[in-house]
Amino acid sequence: MPSINKLYPILLTFIMLSVPRLAMSQYEDNDDKNIRENPEITQADSIDCDIEIPAYINRNKNHIITNGADWSRFSRRTVAPDTTVSIVHIGDSHIQADFATGHARDMLQQLYGNPGRGLITPLKMAGTNEPRDYAITSQSRWLSSKLLKKPWASPMGFTGVSITPKSKKCDLTIATLTKNEPEKPFNNVKILHSGKLEISRASVAGQPIECDIEYGDGSATINIPREVTEITVEMTKEDYLSIFGIVLANTKSEGVYYHTIGNNGATYSTYNAVDGMGADVARLNPDLVIISLGANEAFGKLSISNITDNIDLLVNDIRRHNKDATILLVTPMECQRSRIIRTKKGRRRSRNYSVNANILPIRNAILEYGRKHNISVYDWYDIAGGQGASTKWVKDKLMGGDRIHNTREGYRLQGQLLYEAINDAIINNAKL
Repeated sequence: MPSINKLYPILLTFIMLSVPRLAMSQYEDNDDKNIRENPEITQADSIDCDIEIPAYINRNKNHIITNGADWSRFSRRTVAPDTTVSIVHIGDSHIQADFATGHARDMLQQLYGNPGRGLITPLKMAGTNEPRDYAITSQSRWLSSKLLKKPWASPMGFTGVSITPKSKKCDLTIATLTKNEPEKPFNNVKILHSGKLEISRASVAGQPIECDIEYGDGSATINIPREVTEITVEMTKEDYLSIFGIVLANTKSEGVYYHTIGNNGATYSTYNAVDGMGADVARLNPDLVIISLGANEAFGKLSISNITDNIDLLVNDIRRHNKDATILLVTPMECQRSRIIRTKKGRRRSRNYSVNANILPIRNAILEYGRKHNISVYDWYDIAGGQGASTKWVKDKLMGGDRIHNTREGYRLQGQLLYEAINDAIINNAKL
């Protein structure tokens, strides 16, 4: 009969194989950083022409909590004839893709007039995803910087990206793109930059076009004699040059500009790191500044006091330089975070999801800040369905598989509800 010492290795192996493999696994914390900074927006199997509002959406709460803030100036200017107003919407990856904000822009411009696409930024040239209704390309070579990727290779702009030409002479081709929608022509191009540039030539479809060019402090404006959907601008830099964004306008129309500044992974603190953020936002002459942040803070170490301090810093910076602008804070909706289960040998097993418990206290902190400082709040957390909403959104294919970003249909729903809330505020306050 074998000795116990010889049987021990066999018994140990048998015991280990008998234990469920999950018991041998360890949970690996994962803050979903790559997903948040490099999102893939999915599309459901079909797109309905009409936007269906699910029953769990709290539509009766789809309004702006003004907290005593005065909306009359913005509202009256919006409804006034022959007047152009400017909305600036600052946020993270939910804003960078421009699905929700793009729909809100379309709806507001259909109702109040379309003075142009507004701010576009060279996101693709900086190596990240870009909205699908414009393109900025070049035959030149450029250095680029992104808000969350430090150290920055060039001075950072308020848009969260900057591009710097490697040679003295450079070019940009700027175009609006459409698929099933009407064309979006422009006749005015304003390049926002630091440093100095001189525009040497503008061309349309390869043919030179005579334009009136105006140079300002940190801007170069090209007045085009006719409406176009694409233009190539050749320029020469003097000393140094960093370009942050371009404003496309159609001066033949008045209405609502809806500018967006969105950066994947952004937080209140990352925008506070941009020197002159509030002063540069003033270049867009905002009547309403919307700030949709807080989701990415929920994936880090939670400190409500730190988040509140950063909200205060950004709000006061924008207020200081944009005294006539109304400010609107938006709370993040419920999302989920993932945890990867791995064996001790490191073999991947599965990704588990659970509600991100940090979202709710951040939402409450934004609500409290708005109440305390008379800043308006759009409580998207509550409107979207509150606690348990993320599971319902995933089931209805309104939220993507990463449980953080919505599908295009989800963003379209969000944009519709945001448009309705803003328009209600305009109607209710224009007559005050």
